[in-house]
Amino acid sequence: MVYRSSEKEIKRRKKIKIGPLIALVFLIAISVSAYVTLRYIKKEVNGEFGDGTQFVIDVPEGASTNKIAELLKNEGIIKNELIFRGYVKFFSEKTPKFMYGPHDVTSGMSYDELIMALEVPAKDTRETIRFTFAEGYTALRMGLYLEQIGFCSLDEWLSACNEETYDVPFWNEISDDENKFIKLEGFLYPDTYEFFEDATPVDVVKKMLENFESKVLNDAGISELISKSEYSLEEIIIFASLIEKESGDENEIYKVSSVFHNRLEEGSPFPSLQSCATRNYADYVLDYYYGDIRGEETPEEMRYLYNTYESSGLMVGAICNPSVISIKAVLVPEDTPYYFFLMDDTGKTYYGVTYNEHLANIAEMRKVNANMVSGIGE
Repeated sequence: MVYRSSEKEIKRRKKIKIGPLIALVFLIAISVSAYVTLRYIKKEVNGEFGDGTQFVIDVPEGASTNKIAELLKNEGIIKNELIFRGYVKFFSEKTPKFMYGPHDVTSGMSYDELIMALEVPAKDTRETIRFTFAEGYTALRMGLYLEQIGFCSLDEWLSACNEETYDVPFWNEISDDENKFIKLEGFLYPDTYEFFEDATPVDVVKKMLENFESKVLNDAGISELISKSEYSLEEIIIFASLIEKESGDENEIYKVSSVFHNRLEEGSPFPSLQSCATRNYADYVLDYYYGDIRGEETPEEMRYLYNTYESSGLMVGAICNPSVISIKAVLVPEDTPYYFFLMDDTGKTYYGVTYNEHLANIAEMRKVNANMVSGIGE
């Protein structure tokens, strides 16, 4: 007997056959969508959507991952904030420590590269200023130069040299004698310096003092000589400033140093230094500042204590900022019997033990110099 299925039964059977097919199609669709999504995420994470455009991202201080993701998205460096936040939270090797400030990044960077770039200290975009203070410069000359280039005023510079306190190990070895023109004269290490334009005179002085410590006091050889010297650190620097101004010839500087050492020896027949360099400091540096700049008289006691034609012993303060070789010349002078020296216009130095020898050297020097002026000499 043949039974014919009802119309209702036929529909039921069709549904049973079509159902798995729909389910299969749905699963395929999900798989395709997942594949497309995963591929999109992979390309996004690897930076494949970027075109290599360079950007500067300025990260605010304390910015969260969400804020950084927003910045990157707004600049077009990444396409999806949610993916970046999820990657940082679940897939980065460690929790990033983003540094605030401007950073160079590129739209072609992977997430890992972006994270690394934002973790390094931010680049400083401030303009810098660079200047050189030569060996033998006075603090006044330095200040006039800084004022000329618009870095600071002379008064601000002198205040930084005279009135501030600095955290350096040798600070207590620098005297506060009221008759010193510039307290830190001699310790402002001559060198080339570079600072941001918003640096202050105090910043400059601090760096120069630290440089003095590094180049002089941290030099093992010099440090040992200083510790064995009969002079204090400040006396050594004052002495070195005198040598710096009296001799620029490395072949003669140790012998020139011996002349002044001999004059300072107990029982010396010529106990006064009588250095022209100290008289010049009084006449040209002190008088220029007090007379020409301030319109005043140079303090009498200060002038006296700097001019070694009048006062005995070392000056009250340094007369310039000396080089390392001048400091060494103070510490290890040649052993000579000389009390006098002078130099002619050819650069030759003459030495004498007695005043009569010195007078004879003066006559010879004048003869040489006269020949130079008349064109006889070379």
